[in-house]
Amino acid sequence: MRGEQHGVQHDGPAPKQPWSHTDDLLTVLDALDVECPVLVGSSDGGRKALDFALAHPDRVAGLVLAGCALLLPDPDTGEQAAFDALRAALAPRTAAVERGDTDAAVRHDLDVWAPRAAPAHRALLERLYADSLGFLTGWDVEPLPAAEPGIEHLDRITAPALVLIGGHDTAFTHRCADRLTRGLPDARRIDLPDADHFPNLSAPDDFHRAVTAFAAGTVFAGG
Repeated sequence: MRGEQHGVQHDGPAPKQPWSHTDDLLTVLDALDVECPVLVGSSDGGRKALDFALAHPDRVAGLVLAGCALLLPDPDTGEQAAFDALRAALAPRTAAVERGDTDAAVRHDLDVWAPRAAPAHRALLERLYADSLGFLTGWDVEPLPAAEPGIEHLDRITAPALVLIGGHDTAFTHRCADRLTRGLPDARRIDLPDADHFPNLSAPDDFHRAVTAFAAGTVFAGG
């Protein structure tokens, strides 16, 4: 019978289980035998990198945090105003998701986050969104929240960090870059004036130079 194995009968697919970005990353690093990498987190990837660095400080040589838009704890007046402005700018995306028009949702989202994208890069981003629509619509099983969110404990993150921010990124993302630069014990900030929220695409040469120089210095210092 289909689904029957070792005397156990399964009537359908196995139920989906809760999952953790931090645990998944640790599993990948162990499987690849990567002991202590420089983690590069773009956008929400920066939150995941911060969470991992807090949970596993001995497994992170450095952090590159590029265009990180994070839910800031205890926002000040300027941070809250910038967040409210971002929510207003993304209102068309939210409306498109609610009416089930994911194509329009992707377009509205990229209008906010990727104003500097060349047509080929815009098309690439649209394909990436299409392959991961849960980012917009939600996942069948949401990831488990971090036991201790990194953004709430920046002073305990020991890894050196490079904070990258594009000149054409949102005002709120700039506020997040300010918070990261102030809060992390060992942080350096580089502004990329020609980049938007995706500096690896909108200013690839500047992004590459900044990341490779930081990684080389971090690895050399750690060696």
